[in-house]
Amino acid sequence: MFLAPRPSRLKPVRPSSDFSSREGKEDADEPWFATYADLMGLLLVVLLFVLVLPYGWKDRNLPPEPARATQAIDHPPPSVPRVLPAVHAAGRADPSSLAQEIRTLLLKDLVEDSGHVRTEPNGVVIVLGERVLFDPGKAALIGPARPALDRLADFLTVNAGYEIVVEGHTDNTPIHTAAFPSNWELSLARANSVVQALIVRGVPPGTLSAKGHGEHRPVIPNDTNEGRAANRRVEIRLVDPGHGGTAPAANPGQSPFVSL
Repeated sequence: MFLAPRPSRLKPVRPSSDFSSREGKEDADEPWFATYADLMGLLLVVLLFVLVLPYGWKDRNLPPEPARATQAIDHPPPSVPRVLPAVHAAGRADPSSLAQEIRTLLLKDLVEDSGHVRTEPNGVVIVLGERVLFDPGKAALIGPARPALDRLADFLTVNAGYEIVVEGHTDNTPIHTAAFPSNWELSLARANSVVQALIVRGVPPGTLSAKGHGEHRPVIPNDTNEGRAANRRVEIRLVDPGHGGTAPAANPGQSPFVSL
């Protein structure tokens, strides 16, 4: 008896390509894969941020480098030199040239007969009358004195080396006040006022000295108003040590208040 073959229950085997595509589809459908991809993308962004940020903020809000600061200190901006008067270009001027220089510089704005310059073997003497310096019986400088003292101080600052002696003089009219018991004190206080004005304007204090002679060194007799006006004065003596000069000595009988 012939038996018919029974049908097979085995399922047909699919091609390998179909199996691979099914496996990839199943992997893509898994939730962990999406999370893994997001994490890798985030790490990549953070890595780029860390690498690029320092270059974008370089030199911002930072102090200057030490090398640059040192260079600025080692190479300061050049200063503008001051031009010296022409009479001193080849050395210190002789007294005549110095006197003419000071006349041109100092006396041009003073009222007539209120000042003059005379020469001496070792320097010059600048004579300024009371009316451009002080009120009667006072030792405080007044306005007209300032321009002349400004120019004189500038000249002495540039042309250093002179011994500067400021001497106060009065007429023979007696004075008896609390501030000035006699003409000695008044003349010295006036000399001190001029010295202080020159120091404030930059003249080295070590080159300056003050003396007060009262009424004891008149240039002309005190028997007229004109004579008394001429004797009320301040003399600024510029002594050149290079010519063997020194400040003149005080008279043997003068007051102990006459010098500083």
